[in-house]
Amino acid sequence: MSFLTKICGITNVDDARMVSKAGADYLGVLLNVGRSPRSVDQATAQEIVNASNLPVIILTFNHDPDQVMADIKALQPAGVQLAGSEDEDYIIQLRKKITCELWKSIHVSTADTARINSDALIKTIQSYHQLGVDKIILDSAVRREGKVYQGGTGQCFDWSLATTVIEQLPEVCLFLAGGINPDNISEALLQVSPDGIDLSSGVEEVVGRKNPELVNLLMTNIKNLEASLQ
Repeated sequence: MSFLTKICGITNVDDARMVSKAGADYLGVLLNVGRSPRSVDQATAQEIVNASNLPVIILTFNHDPDQVMADIKALQPAGVQLAGSEDEDYIIQLRKKITCELWKSIHVSTADTARINSDALIKTIQSYHQLGVDKIILDSAVRREGKVYQGGTGQCFDWSLATTVIEQLPEVCLFLAGGINPDNISEALLQVSPDGIDLSSGVEEVVGRKNPELVNLLMTNIKNLEASLQ
């Protein structure tokens, strides 16, 4: 058994090269996402794409579809990840125009888990899959001081929800995100058994800068677990 790994929130060429060397499968770059301290502009994203030996996924948040198309044309990424509230019509139109992979983030609240309707979550994911979304990322949404923060929270949602989704939709390629780090990666993979994991803050020394020791420890723990499951 093997698991894919995407390190997101890459902000500079040095981190891109370090993560590539460590053995991750994908890099994630937040492109012009003003709400995030890990956001970069197109020029910086281009430097990262050029320097990386790994497929780069650019992450957008409720961007105008024409702008997304322009960014894809300029950067030629391996995929684009929609991390906002993009609706089905948005996805349909974008899927018709792009040839790279299309990823979609779905944010699950870390609070009031009992109120989350797993059937509705499954129906939403199934719909995205049928519309041509290649990979789904289940991530955390956290409410602090009246505001909702999606992604990059460093907190986990109830992983049993992800397990239920995977059991019901084995045909969907699903990545687990939210609060994953080298200390809990083995637990996450064993409990949920996702196709891959997606993380950012769990391997950072400060916001936007990845820690080589944490990245290497993460990859070592993943490889050790994979070897034990052979």
